[in-house]
Amino acid sequence: MFSSRRFGRLLRVTMAAALLLATVSAGGIAHADETGETTPVLGDSITLNAGPGSSLNGANFKVVKLAGFAIQGSAVTVRTEDTVRGDVIASLPKVGDSEYPAGAGDADGETASGTTRGNGGAADTGSGGEDPIVWLARQGDAKDSPVWRLFADRMAATVSVTDAPVMSGTTTPADDGTISSVIFAGLQPGLYLLEDANTALTGTTRSAPILVGTAITAAKPPIGNADGTAEIKNQRVTIGKNIINGDDATLTDDRNVGDIVDYRIETLIPDTTKYTNDAANPYVFRLADTLSKGQRFNDDLSVTASKDGQAWRPLDGDDYTLQASESDGGTATTIDLDLSAWVYTNGRDGMAGGLLRVDYSATLTEHATIDGDGNTNTVMLTYSNDPKTNQTGELTPPDTTVYTHGFQFDKIGEDGKTPLAGATFTLYTADTFADDAKYRRADRPDEDVTATSDRNGLVRFDGLAAGTYWVRETGVPDGYRDLDVRFKVTITADPGKAALVVFERVPSLADSLVQIEKNGLLFVLNVTTITNLPLTGSGGIVLFLVIGGLLAAGGAAIAVMTHRKGRLLK
Repeated sequence: MFSSRRFGRLLRVTMAAALLLATVSAGGIAHADETGETTPVLGDSITLNAGPGSSLNGANFKVVKLAGFAIQGSAVTVRTEDTVRGDVIASLPKVGDSEYPAGAGDADGETASGTTRGNGGAADTGSGGEDPIVWLARQGDAKDSPVWRLFADRMAATVSVTDAPVMSGTTTPADDGTISSVIFAGLQPGLYLLEDANTALTGTTRSAPILVGTAITAAKPPIGNADGTAEIKNQRVTIGKNIINGDDATLTDDRNVGDIVDYRIETLIPDTTKYTNDAANPYVFRLADTLSKGQRFNDDLSVTASKDGQAWRPLDGDDYTLQASESDGGTATTIDLDLSAWVYTNGRDGMAGGLLRVDYSATLTEHATIDGDGNTNTVMLTYSNDPKTNQTGELTPPDTTVYTHGFQFDKIGEDGKTPLAGATFTLYTADTFADDAKYRRADRPDEDVTATSDRNGLVRFDGLAAGTYWVRETGVPDGYRDLDVRFKVTITADPGKAALVVFERVPSLADSLVQIEKNGLLFVLNVTTITNLPLTGSGGIVLFLVIGGLLAAGGAAIAVMTHRKGRLLK
């Protein structure tokens, strides 16, 4: 049995061993020196992340080291790199009455401890030899402060940056296929300026220069940018186009020729505060819209803007320029809408991040494409995407497409093969075949929609949306009987392909003249006399009953006459 004294000694030994193990385990992060002070740890990488309103457009950046970090006891010192010192000093902004001393000498590196603190915690030796980056930190040492932003923009224009090589980082993909982050590893600890060098700027603007330091842990960083991460400083530009049908917004729709199709374009209003707008570098924000043949622009374009996507206000006609080519729908129509001046002014005056909405309509005409590729509508946004040069980028959303369909059949004689010309058919929307059931185009509400067989006997109806229709023969060729032929047609859309057309007989005296082949083809016969009706269908049955009735009546008459003659002979 252990005595209480021996048990207490064993417990103390066990606790000491556990404490030693914990200290060893933490040795890779930070450790205390003999004085009890924690030694900082310096990182060697920088991670750029995409933000809610920004996009990483590639992995290519100029990564220029401006200052180095070094450990001094429990603190970290900052020293501007000799190779860029001249450009750094030339890029320092004047802040109020504070200006970096023109004759400041070199500093050997300044620490974040044992000296007087500036605004952001950077060292201030109070001497003329203060490091320029440390001086800058005292003027407003916070990420994205106006002082650092102005310095970054100036520094990016110096040869230290413009002549620097491009470095490609390691990308991490997002779930939607875009880039979520770019990592630059193996860097020397220090403060870096990252300049966007990506050329494919689709859907974004070029990033503003980024100032970020490698991470410093276990010590208060001497500058506020030393955490090893930054968000890309560009803007995501978005544009979308839809067909508006009531409360629905779609990319495709089925319509009849004569219908009015409503279109809507929406695009984000960019921040234009860093852009110029003069003769040498004009700011650009322009839409080019193309309606394919078969659509007639109705000259009713309007533009509205909203800060929050809820409250919308209209733009005046003087706020933009509009040019549209003349077309009746027989050729493509181009609509050029220049919003450059309005976007430039309002993008720097509280509307950045809001929405612009463009609404207009077009009428589907007889020149519309039937089935197949349909009738498309394309829009392209050209916009300034580089604050330094006003270089432009282009962005095109998916096309909208309006589909319309048709059907055809053959008109033939009673021999079942001779084409008949001159037979007229009328289209209906209900099987009552009354006047109020006649199909009418939206742009011609007082006209019947008819089709007449040509010299090859072909009858065709075009420009119809998917749905169910009824057809009635309302005019027969000379020499043929008008037997009021009727049938039903169902059109089922298959976008990008020919629609599925199904014909059905409608019971009537002449429904046997509607002959539907197994391959889906339809032939409509005409006869010169009712006795030539095919003995199938309702007409054949009626004719058979009529003939049977006549024969029965004739037999009865003969029987009566014979009976009377017999009585006379008696």
